[in-house]
Amino acid sequence: MLVRDYVRTGVSKPDWYSPVIIRTNHELAEYYNTPIIPARVKKPKDSPQAERTVGIISSWIIASLRKRQFFSLSELNQAIRALC
Repeated sequence: MLVRDYVRTGVSKPDWYSPVIIRTNHELAEYYNTPIIPARVKKPKDSPQAERTVGIISSWIIASLRKRQFFSLSELNQAIRALC
């Protein structure tokens, strides 16, 4: 499940209980077979949880690769893919 920020670019019909997600987000959700739920209005605790997860994962990847040296972007991308 993905929790998206409650922004105008992500929601076509804002509603307190059942907001309507824009078509491109809906297609993305169908393609990956996962629900996309907008964060609730005036609920700042909904969004930071997802951002914290990204921070933890990126810190883990950077820590794992910190003593290695890469000579090209494709070499770095391969190492990151191997960790994911």
